[in-house]
Amino acid sequence: MKILKRAVIMLLALAIILLGFYISGFMRSGSENKKLRKELTANEKVQEINLDLNRYTDLPEPVRKYFEYTFNGQKSVTVSYVFWKEKGIFKLPVSKNYFAVKSAQTSITTEPKYMWEGLYMHKILKFPILESRDAFSVDKHNMRAKAFGQKTVMSTDYSEEQRKSLYTYLMLRYYGTAVDFPWALLPSKYIKWLPKDEKHAYLEITYGDLKGRYLVTFNEKNQITKMETEDYMLHGNEAILREVGEKSEYKEINGFMVPTHLEYNWYEENGKLDSNYIFNIENIEYRK
Repeated sequence: MKILKRAVIMLLALAIILLGFYISGFMRSGSENKKLRKELTANEKVQEINLDLNRYTDLPEPVRKYFEYTFNGQKSVTVSYVFWKEKGIFKLPVSKNYFAVKSAQTSITTEPKYMWEGLYMHKILKFPILESRDAFSVDKHNMRAKAFGQKTVMSTDYSEEQRKSLYTYLMLRYYGTAVDFPWALLPSKYIKWLPKDEKHAYLEITYGDLKGRYLVTFNEKNQITKMETEDYMLHGNEAILREVGEKSEYKEINGFMVPTHLEYNWYEENGKLDSNYIFNIENIEYRK
């Protein structure tokens, strides 16, 4: 009995130690993420952004109708940066197995800089299995994922050639989420809209030596319903993929009409569906 009791005590002690490592890992990651969020937003000043569409004389017709719809009568917006929370399901690779995801995104609204941070939960027991962050500031990228708060399974470590492909995708990813702060999609020194037909237009983005574009689809309500890349680019998991993002369930938030349900599908070069992330956006805040 003494031996059994001693074994039980040792197992309990080991379990407590492992639990401590598990908790401390997630706490450390949370502290690192908080510091990165602060660095991202520290120099962003509150500014008033003019939403007058009369300044843009060559917008393709479906794009102009989209802005009229999404601006919802707003003539300006005063903002420093945008923050929201997400809840969804991530499948990698696409199968019956999936993670429940709780995440958040912080975005600068005047240039492609953002930070995404998420917890991947066990689909049934709901405890965190993987913690991940993806912070992009045009010429800097801080990405990594840790299993059980301890073991690094992904990190930023790419060659110069890989980095350009990855950064091009991350730049496009930022503008793919900008449907929830839509003034970021107005023509600028980085953005050009090109016509295609009455239901489609090209969103072309150039930032330094990074250049990419989306084919954007509009529906009869003048909503953006799909944004898809034409090229296959490097992603954070070192896979070469093409992205198709679907936007739906538009709601009035902060005076703007924006989508709250998004679905991203990523395809391999042979056309096979690699993975997807289906989620709802909650608590969108335009912070001042």
